[in-house]
Amino acid sequence: MKSRHETRHGGRLVAERRDDHGLIEVVDHDNRRCLHFGSAIKQSCQSLEPPGRPIFHYDDKLLLAAALHPQPRDALILGLGAGSVASHLHRRMPELTLTAVERREAVINLALDYFNLPADERMALFTADADYFLDQIETRRDLIIIDLFDANGPAETVSTLRFFDRCRERLNRNGLLAINLWRTVPQAWDNATTHLTTVFGEPHWRLDEEDGNSILYAFRDAPPPLDRAFLDRCRKLGLPGKALRRSLLRRNAIQS
Repeated sequence: MKSRHETRHGGRLVAERRDDHGLIEVVDHDNRRCLHFGSAIKQSCQSLEPPGRPIFHYDDKLLLAAALHPQPRDALILGLGAGSVASHLHRRMPELTLTAVERREAVINLALDYFNLPADERMALFTADADYFLDQIETRRDLIIIDLFDANGPAETVSTLRFFDRCRERLNRNGLLAINLWRTVPQAWDNATTHLTTVFGEPHWRLDEEDGNSILYAFRDAPPPLDRAFLDRCRKLGLPGKALRRSLLRRNAIQS
């Protein structure tokens, strides 16, 4: 149970649940509603007004995956959290079919109840471990977006070669993967980037956040051109396309 006025992690506690993996909390911080896994680390945040807008800059960079594909039809999201990325894609790309996988059922329920996660025929929600789900499915996707974290940092699965191998097998032609990682956990960072390069080869692209998050993009085939069509797709997603293109060109060896 929660107190109506209880404070938690510097904000107002809205809801909490406990499962076999630990505590999950929904906390309002001024105009932000955030998901916590029993610590001060904000796993995901959305604005309260306007409702549902992703707060973190790395969310924009994960969403950028949908602009890097010429015509995405389906996306697999591994690690739902509060559903910021899933909800934004659902709202901005009505032609896109989404599958979101989260190992904690309580996280899915909180996203539905407190973060306005849509539930309809375009949004399939599964409670499963990401590795298990990849092993069970045979269908391929245009996009795989990965944001797998627990209370302590990146999930162990993103440090394994098998995980990236399975991801590549589940991509359509011209498909791509986007993954959120922490540079501040050196061993996990080194393992993940090494295995990603082993499976996908070069080039893969990268964008960094000052707080230690990095988003990596890996392509099943050739990387896309950052042309006018790319900027149009960014505009459709509500993303700052020109600024993101400049960041991509500056951070990576890309011919403009």
